[in-house]
Amino acid sequence: MSNDWKTHPWLDSAKRILNNISESAPSMIVVRHSHREDSTDVDELLKKRLTPIGHEMAFEFGRRLPKKKHLQLFYSKHPRCVETAEGILRGHKKDDGNGEMVQDIRVLLGPFGSGEKIGDSMITLGGIKFVNDWILNKFSTDVIEKHEDFKRRFIKETIGRLMDSSEDVIQCHVTHDLVLMGAKCALFNMDASDENWTPYLGGIVACRKESGGVSIYEAETHKRISINSRIYQ
Repeated sequence: MSNDWKTHPWLDSAKRILNNISESAPSMIVVRHSHREDSTDVDELLKKRLTPIGHEMAFEFGRRLPKKKHLQLFYSKHPRCVETAEGILRGHKKDDGNGEMVQDIRVLLGPFGSGEKIGDSMITLGGIKFVNDWILNKFSTDVIEKHEDFKRRFIKETIGRLMDSSEDVIQCHVTHDLVLMGAKCALFNMDASDENWTPYLGGIVACRKESGGVSIYEAETHKRISINSRIYQ
């Protein structure tokens, strides 16, 4: 196994996710794509693919998922999310795991709106302020959809799928930092900050409870919540 898995601090969140996946209950993880180079140019940033270390760590993440469960991968259609999902699947299959690439899901690509305006605003304002302004509905819908509308779509497409899954399945959704921050702020009723911004391969874990609800763990702040069956209907 790669020594890089032990040395990169941005993988701490990924390790906590792996430690909080239930071996028995149906589980779902939503993670940010793996490592890419950064840029302050929107067009250039949109074209960025995974770095070699990004490919390697996606593979290592997949190797560490529970082997007794069938892995279903959902993903943003952006190439770096597809690359991450493919790497996770290869890693999971390396040591007798089984799984499949299921499909891309629109909500994992990002909120509805103008991708160019969203990208420009995130670079101009900074990601944290952009997300917090989005929560407060400071943007018109020609820039980005209302946060509450995004929340409903996200819950339906992720937690809703978990509620319909069989017990021997782990569902893995690969997405972007904006999607995860929008979802985490909604689910955990928190503002975006440096402390809770989602790193590469970071995110959340959800486990279905026998009572019919869902337990959700957030890997940056270690917060855990339970939601009832009505929220995802």
